[in-house]
Amino acid sequence: SVDPKDNSDELFVPPLAVPKPIPARHYFLFGKAFDATSVDPKDKKTCQRVYENIRQEVQDGIDALLEARKLDPYALNGLRRNAYRRIFGKDPPTFPLESVKPSNNRIQ
Repeated sequence: SVDPKDNSDELFVPPLAVPKPIPARHYFLFGKAFDATSVDPKDKKTCQRVYENIRQEVQDGIDALLEARKLDPYALNGLRRNAYRRIFGKDPPTFPLESVKPSNNRIQ
């Protein structure tokens, strides 16, 4: 009979994780606050409209950051960013904050 707990013939191969040598920059955008206290959770139509507005606001923020990242000369070039930091003793500049377009979405 075969013992189900006997796994001596199995080969365990641990996963291999290799970190990036110099990570890319991370971008964060804090959007507007949404007040949903007046929304009746039983009103499915209003809840759906609020959800769509919030979803669109988040998507607009992601899209704005992806566009703004294109203007950041140090975004994906970690070696160049590290060289700037060593030469000037401070973090290199990023994209102009004015390039992030605010959303016009509003809950209605």
